[in-house]
Amino acid sequence: MGVVFITPIRRGINSRDEDANNIPLNPISNGDSLQVQIHSVTYEAYSHLNLVAIQTDRPGGFQELFSTPLANVSTNISNLNKKGSKAVGFFNVSAVSRLGKRYIKK
Repeated sequence: MGVVFITPIRRGINSRDEDANNIPLNPISNGDSLQVQIHSVTYEAYSHLNLVAIQTDRPGGFQELFSTPLANVSTNISNLNKKGSKAVGFFNVSAVSRLGKRYIKK
């Protein structure tokens, strides 16, 4: 708590609406509530999602002839039945930080 959000997140919270004279409008009215959540991702989950993105973002064309063939991205889920189907996907649990405030004009 008390740590300032990085700039893109901090700026993205508030709208940038302006009136007819290009004066910024206050995005919060009396009685409004604001809540921000930040969901963390483990390094392993990031790596898995990055590999999925690489596998699915294939531009095509002549260069595909020499590209690495598609394959299932590795998983951290296993089937206890050795003769059963292999799992596809990734299991991950991460933290969520949340801070909310209600705007009351005095």
